[in-house]
Amino acid sequence: MFANLKAVAAAFILAAVTTTVSADSWKPIRSGASSSGWQKVVCDRSGNGWRSCNMGLTIVIQATPGSLAALGEKATLVATVQDYDGNNAGRGVVINWTTSDGGLSAATTTTDANGQTSVVLTSSKTIGGATVSATSPAEGGTGQINVPFTDKWVSTSAMYSAWQDSGAPYSCSAWSPDASTINQGTAFTQSAVCYQNQIAYQQNREVSLVTGQLRNVGGVIPLYQTIQAARSQQAVGTKQSTPSCAWSSFTKNGVYATGWDHGVSNTGGPKQGYRLFLGQYIGEVTNATDSFAYNGRIYTIGKFRQSTCLGKNCASSREEYEACSVPQ
Repeated sequence: MFANLKAVAAAFILAAVTTTVSADSWKPIRSGASSSGWQKVVCDRSGNGWRSCNMGLTIVIQATPGSLAALGEKATLVATVQDYDGNNAGRGVVINWTTSDGGLSAATTTTDANGQTSVVLTSSKTIGGATVSATSPAEGGTGQINVPFTDKWVSTSAMYSAWQDSGAPYSCSAWSPDASTINQGTAFTQSAVCYQNQIAYQQNREVSLVTGQLRNVGGVIPLYQTIQAARSQQAVGTKQSTPSCAWSSFTKNGVYATGWDHGVSNTGGPKQGYRLFLGQYIGEVTNATDSFAYNGRIYTIGKFRQSTCLGKNCASSREEYEACSVPQ
């Protein structure tokens, strides 16, 4: 009895399989001859039967270039698709693309005869990177690649310190004007031209095109130059002025007279001073070596010009001298 039941059940199962799946609906599994043991496969169900079962694909992605500045730069990503045993997957495999940052030129592409397909990745403006995934939705398999989004530094204008004197001036010209060309006692400013060594410093820099940040590049660089530098000092003139002298005879108590007069007693009387007349009485000094300042000039006693007797029996005489002067 049990044998009959087993026969009936087997016949039922065979009939069910025979009626739901025809031999024409099966397709071969994509796998190499070297596969052995249990392998993971991806099957595609069609209606009431399995249309095909394949081993997952291997997807390898390469990026050119391998990194991008975070400035919207572009890289080409090429996905090479192979079967489980490393054979070319061939034309027509659909690949879905996703990225964690930046942008892709396409969300879905299809392999060519070489089993390859590509998209273009555009970097974002954020330093970091993107993880790009390529997946076969029909046959399974995923590949990933990380493309760094980097900072980008370029040279920018250097910084310079101010020039500073280094050491003392040297090889100076003579002071000008010479003190001997300036009237004695006159204060003035002399100047000279000297050579002066100077030093400054240069600091090279870079700027980030992503953030705008500046940074120094290397150490400071010394710079040198030699300039002509003017120098000045205060001085006092030493030139002896040539006096201007004048004399006209004493008349009418000195009116119209120019010069000095000096009264001399011929009888042993007291000495008298020297009086200055410039058309009129100006002033007097005690000694022949004294000077008298008047109206911006210094007056001194010049050459003797004449002597005139005065009084009975020439009891006294009046000596007359030139009036000499120089600028004060």
